[in-house]
Amino acid sequence: MLKKRKKKDKIFFRHAQKKDIKLLFKWANDYSVRKISLKANKISIFEHKKWFDKKLNNHRCKILIFYTKKNYIGQVRLDKMKKRNLITYSVDKKYRGKGYGKEILKKTINLIKRQIKSGEIFAKVVKNNIASIKIFEALSFECYYRNKFYYYKKKLN
Repeated sequence: MLKKRKKKDKIFFRHAQKKDIKLLFKWANDYSVRKISLKANKISIFEHKKWFDKKLNNHRCKILIFYTKKNYIGQVRLDKMKKRNLITYSVDKKYRGKGYGKEILKKTINLIKRQIKSGEIFAKVVKNNIASIKIFEALSFECYYRNKFYYYKKKLN
């Protein structure tokens, strides 16, 4: 059963900055994240720094950091590929099972819809990531299964 959070926990977001490197490194190397990741091995700080610098300097990538007044909750990353946007996300382990994943994805989708006239959002989800599967289905993404992965897509127009 989902633990409900207090209604007063308003969620904000901002674009990632260089100072977020340690926070994103912590989230990326969380055991349960690695277990359901496309790349299961732990990430070194060297690899992470290289990746993070590349993403921050890529105008086709957006990393959004979500937070309440007191705590960081999670992140959403968008990688623009022609008319498609790959969406990935993670929620800090302290906030899982409370509806934050669905809420941060909804906020991101609304942001994208305001900025982009047409196109599509898609996600690639490993088959044992039940939480993400439920969230993408609850947000009315179309689903198809291929090569051991669930692919979810949603038109923006």
